[in-house]
Amino acid sequence: MRALVGLPGVDALKTVTPALLVWMMPLLGAAGCEAFVDADAIPRPACRADADCDDGVFCNGPERCDPADPTSDGFGCASPDPAAFIDDGIDCTVDRCDEAAAAITHNPSGCACTDDAQCAALANSPCLAEATCDPSDFTCRLTFKEAGEPCDDGVACTAADTCDADRACVGQPADADCDDGAFCNGPERCDPANLAADPLTGCAAGIAAILDPAQDDGIACTAPACDEGRRAVDHVPTGACACLSPEDCRDGSCQAFACDASTGFACAPIDGELLPAESACDDGASCTEGDRCRGDGACVGEPVQALCDDGDLCNGLERCDPRSPDADALGCLDGEPPPEPCP
Repeated sequence: MRALVGLPGVDALKTVTPALLVWMMPLLGAAGCEAFVDADAIPRPACRADADCDDGVFCNGPERCDPADPTSDGFGCASPDPAAFIDDGIDCTVDRCDEAAAAITHNPSGCACTDDAQCAALANSPCLAEATCDPSDFTCRLTFKEAGEPCDDGVACTAADTCDADRACVGQPADADCDDGAFCNGPERCDPANLAADPLTGCAAGIAAILDPAQDDGIACTAPACDEGRRAVDHVPTGACACLSPEDCRDGSCQAFACDASTGFACAPIDGELLPAESACDDGASCTEGDRCRGDGACVGEPVQALCDDGDLCNGLERCDPRSPDADALGCLDGEPPPEPCP
């Protein structure tokens, strides 16, 4: 209670109850109250509307008149949870309240998307039919094409691109679209999965013709060489080969030999074939000259008797006869000693 002093007609009244004070306020008027009454002593009436509870602060949320709320104060006013007041219920947004502007903002920069274009970029699929960013939670809603629907895999060398059951865009490789027209660098192929392929065209380089196993002649001593003009791979014999031509196989006999790729560039006698008559040969005798092949395949040289002469008349006259079984390694036969004793 508070004492009232100087009020006309109530000087004798030293104290009043709060209820009496409220009854007297209309009689005293605002000026009378301010002059003689301490406002803190006036009891606050219970709220009748939400406006009676408003504390004038925006960011703590709107107070409400709800005496039935167990959290309300003695005047029936209930205050909201400030955090819940500014929360939009979306986990990825950053919620802020601006008291000066009396406004709440929700920043979605940390969310999966803020517009449809971001969703399309995140999907990054030629089989994407539609991409939208749902503003209710800032997540992407994606719709894909059905299997078999046309798409574009972005690879130049494929054709008839369609979506498969796994939402992948798959095209049919067309190797002809990668052909550069050259032979010696090997046939190019459409192989977009190859890490070495051109990322735009999907074309991968071919295997050089000289390295292509299909072009290998199987002969170890030859070296491959590509002829672009003829569009062919040649196999050139090297010094590692046993022979380069049939002449390299001549052994002095009249036997004909073959030496080519079919023999692996190794000497191979040709069955039943002899060198032509009069072909040079070597009968193996040192005492003959001008050895030539006969039609029967025998190698015959002209005997040169002087080549067998040892210069000793006492042992007889030696002669050249390489066909004699008694001839020495040179093809020479010893002569007959003279009947008379040799001086």
